Amino acid sequence: MREKREWETLILHRLDCYDKNPRPPDSPAKYTLRDNRNKFFERNKLALARRRIAATSIELTAVQAKIERISTYLKPIIVRYSKLSHPTICRDVRNRLPRELRDMIYTHVGIAHLPTEYHIANFPKLGVQSPTCDFFEDYKNENDSNKPWYLCPDTVGADMAAEAVQLLYRKSKFLVNDHQLLARLLNEDRWKTGTLPKDFIRHVELRLFRSDYEDDNAHGELIASLRSLKCLENGASIVLNLELNKAWRGHIRAQKDEKRWEYRPADSGSGDTQQHAERDFKEKLLLKLSGLLLPVLNELKGSVYSIALRTYEPWWEFVLGKNENTETEVVAAWKEALGEDKKDA
Repeated sequence: MREKREWETLILHRLDCYDKNPRPPDSPAKYTLRDNRNKFFERNKLALARRRIAATSIELTAVQAKIERISTYLKPIIVRYSKLSHPTICRDVRNRLPRELRDMIYTHVGIAHLPTEYHIANFPKLGVQSPTCDFFEDYKNENDSNKPWYLCPDTVGADMAAEAVQLLYRKSKFLVNDHQLLARLLNEDRWKTGTLPKDFIRHVELRLFRSDYEDDNAHGELIASLRSLKCLENGASIVLNLELNKAWRGHIRAQKDEKRWEYRPADSGSGDTQQHAERDFKEKLLLKLSGLLLPVLNELKGSVYSIALRTYEPWWEFVLGKNENTETEVVAAWKEALGEDKKDA
């Protein structure tokens, strides 16, 4: 108890001295010293962060170099392993499963993710004389995304790659904008699998432009291109898209250039006249095209093909019947479709 009293007395004495002699205010020199100390610690922290960033950059560079060395070392091993393992697996799949199940596997692996329509359009290229398009030229690029691994003979074997390509041709629709490209489409082995497309393609849609039939000297090439479709698989579907609207707009532009076309607003009573002129032009053009195309189309029809003539705006489709069709039947069907459109309107 005595010691406790002594401690209490000492504490009270110190508190009393503190009240009698308050702590003097901090001097400006003390604030300056504190600021300098804080700046010193901040500079140390910044220098430490910079050293860590530099060390991280050096470590990252070393890791990247290590990854490159490992990739360079492993790439030939992986390629060698894939060439040994993939053909074995693919050969087992091909030998042990029926064709129906193999087609389901090809579809699930990748063909279902590929485009169902391929546009075969002619784009001029420097130094290329024959008709070409990106569909034929892309496979020459090593980084081409249109070369799936399951269509590569070096990866899955020649037999499986050929079957996958055959399925791709059977399920795809080929929209051809230039009849001169038909020969390449039907005969060129794009994926280098030993497969001729003409034996497996089942749907071709050919667009005919004004330039294809306006020149009488070009008719022979057009007929020859159409006759080349005889080699398609039985039951294939052929659609000829007749661009009547584009031919009519081209006719309008030609007359405007020759200053023979006078535009009048529709409310001036010229709307019906323009519609009749457009209808007469398309009817004459359709009659001319029918006379040009029907002889060769009737030949193709003998191979059990589904052949149709089609126009857009308005939609019209004429499927050739079993008997020989004539130009009059085609034009009559087209007029009937126009009459139905007007009744609906």
